[in-house]
Amino acid sequence: MAVSRLSVYYAAILLAIAIRDKEGAQKDYGEASGLWPCYSGCCGGSELQGNPNTYYERGRALARRGDKRGAIENLQQAANLFRVQGKTNRYKETLDLIMQLQR
Repeated sequence: MAVSRLSVYYAAILLAIAIRDKEGAQKDYGEASGLWPCYSGCCGGSELQGNPNTYYERGRALARRGDKRGAIENLQQAANLFRVQGKTNRYKETLDLIMQLQR
């Protein structure tokens, strides 16, 4: 059975979290995000590519680490992708979180 690169990154993320290596988990999460497929409505020549959940979760993780700037950047990317994909509730939820971080 072949193991995908995404599966390897996912396992590395879980291990890093388990041993409380937040920076290692963050790095692996960033690498894995590039491997996740685009969803309908964000690819095909658009500069907005990727999985919005990846940016959303990475933004939340950065916020917990105290990196507001990084968190906001990732959450803004997630919001843009949610908007493009027509996920209105997730878009609004993400904007609310951005507003909370900007206070």
